[in-house]
Amino acid sequence: MSDDVSTDGAEEAHARYVLHVGLPKTGTSFLQSILRKNRAPLGESGVLYPTFGARGRLLAALDGRDRHRYAGMEQPAEGHWRRFFDSTRSFDGTVVFSHEVLGAPLSDATPTAIAGLDGHEADVLITARDPARQLMSVWQQGLRFRSPSTFDEFLAGCDLGADGKYRHGHFRDQQLDRVVRAWEKHVPPERIRVVVVPPQGAATTVLWERFCAVLGVDPALYEIPSQPVLNHSLGVVQAEFLRRVNAAMGDRVTSADYSVIRKFVVNAVLARTEPSPKPVLPDHAFERAAAVAERWIDTVRSGGYDVVGDLSDLRPVREDGPGPDDWTDAAVAQVGVSAGAEVLIAYARTRGGSGDD
Repeated sequence: MSDDVSTDGAEEAHARYVLHVGLPKTGTSFLQSILRKNRAPLGESGVLYPTFGARGRLLAALDGRDRHRYAGMEQPAEGHWRRFFDSTRSFDGTVVFSHEVLGAPLSDATPTAIAGLDGHEADVLITARDPARQLMSVWQQGLRFRSPSTFDEFLAGCDLGADGKYRHGHFRDQQLDRVVRAWEKHVPPERIRVVVVPPQGAATTVLWERFCAVLGVDPALYEIPSQPVLNHSLGVVQAEFLRRVNAAMGDRVTSADYSVIRKFVVNAVLARTEPSPKPVLPDHAFERAAAVAERWIDTVRSGGYDVVGDLSDLRPVREDGPGPDDWTDAAVAQVGVSAGAEVLIAYARTRGGSGDD
């Protein structure tokens, strides 16, 4: 963590903490890009979004959750939450920490994220969106992290908690009802803030406006980046191509190597291939997502949590479009050819080619 965190204010000041814990794939990257862009004006409004870099933030989040393993490797996270707290505790206002790795506490023991605040006031802010969009996003995120699973294979591995109990599964940490109940063991329900992600088609600023309601600031005072960080969905054909590449590579690459591949192939190469429609949930998955949404709404509505937004926005809306398996081998092959051409061009340029005739 860098030493440039501002802690203006008297030493006796008592900071209030807002811990934005996810859920993953609910606009967290978008919100974090706005917070970064507006550090100075937020500070003038009494809100501190401390500067300690993506790596420092990840390590603090891992330490706060008492889980020091990430991406298949042990991480040097010990003590990073304390460093975050010590560098912000004297701030006279609201301190925001945002990282989806915080998720839900791993056990009934008070997590370091709360115990390590030494009694300072803390709100837990949870962003949540409808589980249909969530399921598709989580599957695609898995593809970006070397999963070879088809959507149906992914869905079969999801624990959707149909009996109200959660075990292990891909979707376990995405379940809003489980997450709020886990935090309620450590934070009063009125300090658990559920911020509902607006439905598809709503203005992108709505989520920021709802987030600001928890911070107690006027969202109109802050600039939305001209290119905010958004995690765009893969087209149905690109998703299948990436899945096949993952299956072909198997375990022949390390996590660190795949990180390079991911940034190159997903962010650069696939973006230059012929676009294909984004996949939507097939009917059998949509019905399950709709049932999950009703359980989430019932839990939040009856739990006494502070809700910002409309809980009905958690109900999925059917969308027109291809299912995740609605591709042809010919279309996947064409993406493969285009991707291969991009890779060869990039390789040639790294070997000394200028790219000019």
